[in-house]
Amino acid sequence: MPHAASSSAPARPGREALTLELAGRTWRIEREGDLETLWNSISDDSSEDLIPYWVEMWPAGVALADHIAAHREDIAGRLCLDVGCGLALTALAASFVGGKVAAFDIVHEALVYARDNAALNAVPQPLWLRMDWRAPAIRPRSFPYIFGGDVIYERRFFEPLEALFRYALAPGGRVWLGEARRDVSKPFPDRFRECGWNVAHLGVQKRVSPTSAMTVNLWELTLPDA
Repeated sequence: MPHAASSSAPARPGREALTLELAGRTWRIEREGDLETLWNSISDDSSEDLIPYWVEMWPAGVALADHIAAHREDIAGRLCLDVGCGLALTALAASFVGGKVAAFDIVHEALVYARDNAALNAVPQPLWLRMDWRAPAIRPRSFPYIFGGDVIYERRFFEPLEALFRYALAPGGRVWLGEARRDVSKPFPDRFRECGWNVAHLGVQKRVSPTSAMTVNLWELTLPDA
């Protein structure tokens, strides 16, 4: 397993550097700026898909990355799909512990920072994909592990995410989700159960990231044996 240390050098011009301790090492994650500043810079008629949520290091993603690192023996050598990777902390954690990671986001800028953050932290580069989860361009039933940090933050995402998970998950595979406790996400476990998924609550914790603090649920989704 690699034991790289992130650089302590200042962030490159036009970027902000965030650091955190996770999986026995220090991670350095660069981003373009904070959410409020970038949000104010986009036009009023921009697509909702382009709201720059990707620039935040969400506590649900930090909790999920910690969970991934704690299950390194399960992840090592296995194909993993990171859903809505953003700044890529979860993808990097999985790559660091030996996962064969494909990670996607709909926003090109997020993937630029994700790639650079992998290089900055000296972990194997995941396969970066610009992809809409409503139109998956991946092989069906091929990923034993699928994970997403704070992806269920709007109810309109439930149906396409459920369809993606069902399409991409390998037989016997697991979906791990970090979910920040919000009213909008409360119905999602029952909705997955209604669709035939087994839903296990893995725990709840108060999680602090370099940018915010939230109460986070961790969930595991599996499909019954065919």
